[in-house]
Amino acid sequence: MGGSTFDVSGMGNHGVPADVQPGTGADAGSYTFASAASGIMVAPSLSLQNLQALRVRMKIRADPWDGARRNLVEGFVSFAFTLGGDGTLTGTIVDRSGAWSGVSAAGAVTPGRWHEVEMVHDGVGTVALKVDGHVVAVRTDVPGPVRSVGPLGVAIGRWPDANRYAFKGGIGELQIWRFDPVKAVTKYLSCCCHRDTAPLEAVLAELRERGVDGAQAAELARQAQQATLDLLQAVHGPEAKGNTELERSLDLFQRALAGRDRRRLSPLRRRARDLLQADANAGALTGWRQRMEDIARQIGLSRREQEAMLHALCLDVVPPDDPHRPRPDPSPAVEGGPWDHVPTPEPLIPADRRVG
Repeated sequence: MGGSTFDVSGMGNHGVPADVQPGTGADAGSYTFASAASGIMVAPSLSLQNLQALRVRMKIRADPWDGARRNLVEGFVSFAFTLGGDGTLTGTIVDRSGAWSGVSAAGAVTPGRWHEVEMVHDGVGTVALKVDGHVVAVRTDVPGPVRSVGPLGVAIGRWPDANRYAFKGGIGELQIWRFDPVKAVTKYLSCCCHRDTAPLEAVLAELRERGVDGAQAAELARQAQQATLDLLQAVHGPEAKGNTELERSLDLFQRALAGRDRRRLSPLRRRARDLLQADANAGALTGWRQRMEDIARQIGLSRREQEAMLHALCLDVVPPDDPHRPRPDPSPAVEGGPWDHVPTPEPLIPADRRVG
């Protein structure tokens, strides 16, 4: 935004301002929101669909607290970034179950002062808040992915549904990023296949001969990724509650899988297989196998090719139907930086960089 409601990302998500005033002096480059009717609306668009993972970053200056909720930015039935009546910063999404769920931080925003606030959901289960570059809240049990923005679009400084929850103060630059599955597949391959390219090259050569294009392969890889993450989420059932070690193992495994970190995946692989072979998880495992078979069927992969592709994408973490069936050898560890304890959904593409 930053004093203009023109979207500079090239996505065409321009804002329509209502009863807002350009900031002056020290507030130049922002808009002032001062009435119940103040707000900037962004229409729904293709770039706001299938967000999966999300990062919202914006500059704000809040007027003194008055007990009323203030919306920073909200995507209709998708995500919301808000301030409570006492200044509590909250980031939520409509989670996998259809409920609004997220995390809050009290006392992180000071009225009358400019702050850079950020909300991140990694597309799996972690949501985090930052203020001026510092982590102020994290929660790891908010199951994604982030949903598409609904028909009322994105509202800045107000509620999408009506003139409610109006922000009071100034809003400067606003940026929104979403997950890019095509770039993600590229990242997976460069990480997981850096020293183990033969299985993937064989499968990709076969796909090219069949006329499967890159976009289709990327979408199917994304589906395989989500199916595996869904399987891990399913393990977080009643049987797992109360077992701190188990919960931690699953969380570490989920993060390593989402980050395509084979170095971290390798020591967790045996623990995951033992857990998934337990009778309590038989139904979830059967559902996973069916989803993988459906994905493979769409592009005509044989069972051998399917297993090779899963191995190349670091998704070969589930025990085969036949425990005596030989599996591909684990590829050598690939060095990588430590996983940030506040996951950032990279790689991302600008959906609304400077939404307006």
